[in-house]
Amino acid sequence: MDLRIRMDRQELVEEDRAAVLLGLPLAEIRRFSRISGLRHTEKGDQGEYVVFTYDELQRLCLLAAQSSK
Repeated sequence: MDLRIRMDRQELVEEDRAAVLLGLPLAEIRRFSRISGLRHTEKGDQGEYVVFTYDELQRLCLLAAQSSK
């Protein structure tokens, strides 16, 4: 099933907001999401953008914490 059908828009967090919530630079969020595969692409008026579920944000946070050790 398509993510857009399953997820309510309020349950998705855009890439720049994810960086703020996790306290990481946008480049780090992009790196961790690319390495882990934790990301989804949505289409909007301005083109495509990356979004995460809250579960994915939690997993990205754990990855970032592990990499800082």
